[in-house]
Amino acid sequence: MVMGRISRVWQIACVGVTLLTGCAYRFTNSSVVRPEGIRTVAVEAIYDTSREVLPHELLWEALQNAVATSGHLKLAPSKTADALLRAHVREAKIGAAGTLAETDPSERDPEPFERNTPPGPREFQTLTQAGEFRDSSTLQTVVDMEVWSLRTRTLLHKQTFTLSTQFRAVLTPKLTPRANEHLRYDEATSAAFKAQALTMAKQVMRDFLVR
Repeated sequence: MVMGRISRVWQIACVGVTLLTGCAYRFTNSSVVRPEGIRTVAVEAIYDTSREVLPHELLWEALQNAVATSGHLKLAPSKTADALLRAHVREAKIGAAGTLAETDPSERDPEPFERNTPPGPREFQTLTQAGEFRDSSTLQTVVDMEVWSLRTRTLLHKQTFTLSTQFRAVLTPKLTPRANEHLRYDEATSAAFKAQALTMAKQVMRDFLVR
């Protein structure tokens, strides 16, 4: 009698585990399919026709990592690869956002015509420091992605990404010395573009492989 109850409890527990496990699955018509004859992919150097200076190597590295870690394709040089992945930065714009911050109002360049002798060079402000700025910026990019077959010379996949990211450009003057603000700005801009690069790289590989 006791053994029968234990067996019954064990069966109920097994059914419960099966139902809970089954909830993790979803029915979908999509599947990962590697295009026929495509086993290796080369990533071309980034082509940029925008007017912004961007760290292209971050996008180039992100695309290579996405290919290498896809689990279905291998990275190869263009001489031996089956396909070529191209990225064209068509548009890029960095704009000001956030709160307007102004330097000490007492810091002003001297008026050159208010005295008899012209002011000396040391009386003017350092040109590398802005008189006013905003603490945040936006990075907007439009990037075209294409995957070409190097064997048949046909276009296998095409996709356009339009991304916008707002990032903290500089910190408060108490935390970031004015002399180091340009370094902070460069680092923040690179971090924002790197985040966009990772997003685009993962998405283009997923859309290329999932059918």
